[in-house]
This record gives sequence, structure tokens and C-alpha cells, in this order.
Amino acid sequence: MKTRILMVVMSLFMTVFSFAANELTPEQKVFQNSMKKFLREEGFSPTIDDVNSLTFKKEGELYWIDLGDSNPFYVEFHRVGFKCENSNRNYVLQACNEANRQVRCVKSFLGETSVSLVIESFCHSVEEFKYTFYKSLKELDKAYNIVRETYSNLDNGSSSYSQPFDISKIEVANVDKDNNIINGYGTTIYDFQTKYIKPRITVDVKTEGNYDIYVKFYSPKGLSSASDSPDGYTYKSTINMTSGSHTYTLYGWGSENKGNWSMGRYRLEFYYNGQRIAQKEFDIK
Repeated sequence: MKTRILMVVMSLFMTVFSFAANELTPEQKVFQNSMKKFLREEGFSPTIDDVNSLTFKKEGELYWIDLGDSNPFYVEFHRVGFKCENSNRNYVLQACNEANRQVRCVKSFLGETSVSLVIESFCHSVEEFKYTFYKSLKELDKAYNIVRETYSNLDNGSSSYSQPFDISKIEVANVDKDNNIINGYGTTIYDFQTKYIKPRITVDVKTEGNYDIYVKFYSPKGLSSASDSPDGYTYKSTINMTSGSHTYTLYGWGSENKGNWSMGRYRLEFYYNGQRIAQKEFDIK
């Protein structure tokens, strides 16, 4: 089954909401059936999957349509992207940003392991959907091609942007002020035990040196910072990196007060020379 991607890759981080549900309203079902009939008449073989998405394939590639609201209907028109779990994540981020810049009507998303693309719109009638259907297909495919071509160029070293290291893995732990582990890396972090959230990064270093990594720490309430935080960031860590693949720990962020962080979804973003080079989402239970 297709992967739902929740992380949009643009100059600013955004969140997209999926309106697919197990049960559509009667009005939405009528609208979906009309779209399905149209697709069948156009020579596609549409089906309804287990989360009530209208799916079809074109030249072997998967597309799907999710519905929400009514009068007008909110329509999400998706195109599957590609798996990138073994790719240079920073290059994929740049490639998605380039697609978002060139094809404004399409949003390119990067999840933990894959890229996807979507066009969002409102339609009062199926006729409006029909009118823009082939244009939407064309724009989704255009954005996909830009992502693939831009990534290929970056990965082949043809980009003028050069980064001396790449972050390949991010883990988080819950520690006390003396860096004693409370909840270890890769284990569940519980809200009532939280003090300092400490990230650990695995880095592939091309050129050794001292590098300043800026961190943005987002709690469910937004960006967390203090009076001495760098402007626009949570904190900065300077790391002496040596060539090869190594693991480094950054500063912990939080408080010695037990239960400092509440239950919810959190995000760490890592920046070098003003470029976001990696990010990590995690849950505190």
C-alpha cells in the first residue's frame, strides 16, 4: 500500500493533512464514483483502496486521489515518487526544493524513506476536476522529473554547492544534566521522565575540520529557544570531525526538572552554512 508522506520539503517546513478516511460521506461517495467513471472512460483502471483513495496507474506509475469536505470538495491528487532511503538526504531535499520552485502548483514531500508529490485544489463539480485532470497529470510528472534530474546532477557532483559532510543517521536519547542516560538511543522516551533531549548523529565526513551545526528544536508548541540561543535557532554545536564515518553527540536541550517535555510529536532540524541538511521527527509518549 502506498506510503503517506507528511513532510513537505520547501524553504520552510510545512505539514499537509490527508483527508482520506475509512468512511466517506454520501455526497463524497457520489463525487468519487463520478471521478471513477470518468477515469474508466478515459482508459484507466481505477480502484478504491482500503483507505478510500481512488487509485489508478499510468505507464506503470501509481496515482491516487483523496477527498475531503464538500461544496466545494477538497481534492488531493497524488503521484508516487521514489524510494530514497539509501540516497543522500540533503541532495533529495535540495531536489524537492527545486521542484517546488519550478512547479508551484505541486508540493514535493520527503518522508523518512521516500518522496511523493501532490496537487491540492477545491472542486465544486466533477466537471471542474475533468477540466484540470490532464494538466494536473502533466504537472505532477514534470515535478517528478525535476526531482529525479536535480538529484542525479547533485549526486554526480555537478552542483556548485559543496558540503564537507553528510548526516546519514539521527538518534535521540533522554539524559540528565550530567549526560547520564535515562531513555537510551532508539528506545521509547516517556514524558514523565524527560529532562534533556540529546541528539546523536552519524556523519560521513569528506573533509575534516571544525564545523558549526545549528539546531532547531520543535516541540508541539513550536520552536524552542532561550535568551542565549542563536537568532532563529535553538542552539549551536561545534564539532571537530575527522574523515570517514563517525558518530557524534550534540548538546542536550531541556531542563533538569523531571517531566520537562510533554507527550507529543517533536522535530529536530540541523543546519550548516544556512542550509538545512537533515531532520528527525520523534515521539515522546
